[in-house]
Amino acid sequence: MSSKPRGLNIRLANAINGIERSISPSSPRKVTRGGLKVEGKWNNNSVGRPYTPDEEIREAPAIDMVEFADEEFRPEAYIQKALSNATEEGVRSFLGTLRDSKELAASDLQRNVYKNYNEFVFILDSLVNILQLESDMLVLRGQLNELRNVSDNLRDDSTESINIGPVTSVTSEPIVPRGRNPTLNNATDMQSIWKAQIQELWAGVEGAQNFVSLEPGRHILRECSNFIEISFSTNKPKQSVHIFLLNDCLLVASKKKRQASKDTSKAKLVADRCFSLEDITLIDMKDTEEQVNFIKILKHPTDQFIFQAGNADEKKNLLNMTKRATDEMMSVKAVKHADSVIAAESQQQQHTPLIRTLSRKKKGTMAQSLRSRKSVPKLPTKTFTMNDIREMEDLADELDVHIATREFEQAVENIEKAKNALTNVSSPNPGKLDTIRAKMEDRVVRLSLAISRDLSNPDVKKSHVQKCTRWLLRLGYGEQARELFLVARTENIRIRTK
Repeated sequence: MSSKPRGLNIRLANAINGIERSISPSSPRKVTRGGLKVEGKWNNNSVGRPYTPDEEIREAPAIDMVEFADEEFRPEAYIQKALSNATEEGVRSFLGTLRDSKELAASDLQRNVYKNYNEFVFILDSLVNILQLESDMLVLRGQLNELRNVSDNLRDDSTESINIGPVTSVTSEPIVPRGRNPTLNNATDMQSIWKAQIQELWAGVEGAQNFVSLEPGRHILRECSNFIEISFSTNKPKQSVHIFLLNDCLLVASKKKRQASKDTSKAKLVADRCFSLEDITLIDMKDTEEQVNFIKILKHPTDQFIFQAGNADEKKNLLNMTKRATDEMMSVKAVKHADSVIAAESQQQQHTPLIRTLSRKKKGTMAQSLRSRKSVPKLPTKTFTMNDIREMEDLADELDVHIATREFEQAVENIEKAKNALTNVSSPNPGKLDTIRAKMEDRVVRLSLAISRDLSNPDVKKSHVQKCTRWLLRLGYGEQARELFLVARTENIRIRTK
């Protein structure tokens, strides 16, 4: 904001005060400053000196605002220079002009204040938008890193030997290394241990039962006690906290002094907040001179929390374990979804899609199951040669690429091509043919899961909803497409009505 209007206003006020001190409204003809004579003429010489007739009488000059804008402006010198030999009426006219100029300068100053205030508000809004954009960019960077990790995992899986047999989904390596398959007794023991962990958490953290309920399979993965919550506004330490990482959520508990206890050094943990792993993104903040071992938790769209780890290893372990817990939780949900999709498809009485052969392995091959339906006429059996088998294997590899790169249209076309090629065929090597069918069935499940995730997103556009529905219909998942669409819209309505 420019200081010229304000300085001009002050200088005008000083000049007005100087002139007002020179004349008195109650006795306008009294000689005061500069020799205002009884006849109404201004004497520029010493105070009280008589006015001589040969001196030239001048009217009050016009105001030059440039002189008032000068930083070296002196009111007394300006008055003596401007009002030399001026009449009383000229002095009063000049005083009125100064007052008008002062009001004009004051209004100009007020207008500049309002103008700069609007600019200040605009800049403040821009800063808020920049902070929001920074938050979105951090979330986007985290998602891009996850996408890169998924691509790396896909490349690693492609180098391993393919497990021959029915596969319902592709899951990541679990957090707890599994050796042999657990028996019923081992599974029961694990449930008992996890239940004891949750109960111990309730006993040690006040109010934890309000955030973490006792559910089957829920257990504690890690407890981080050497963390400090940082104020987001001041970037200064706020309080010491404990972070409990569970397989599906993240619990933050603060330390509270026990007032009733004699030992004031002991602290009671109080549950502060709890985040679902689906709703948050953990970001590793770059270390600077003022920020060391900082972690930012973003809860879309605007909530942000900053924590400082005691050391770099603890920070790295929390980030890695949280990512692995999130990946495994999403994999478990994908498996459950695939099982529900297969179970629903097995109950349909429509034309048999390729995926339904998973639930009817005991009834024979796909060709036999198709020929057993009375509604389908018998067709000549085609011979599946080794060249056809190699083409199907190449087609399965292409499907992996299309699914990973989200080229769903090409993937659905390849599925339809494989379905037509595997219908009503025979091969001199039935085991190899069953292996090809199992591979294709696995790709169908993975493709349907990827499309279903897009369809269940409440923020997806109408055009993409139509595409996802058409793809699922072509894959034979008409009922599932309808259910997913209705569930997504119901959830969207529920969120918007809150």
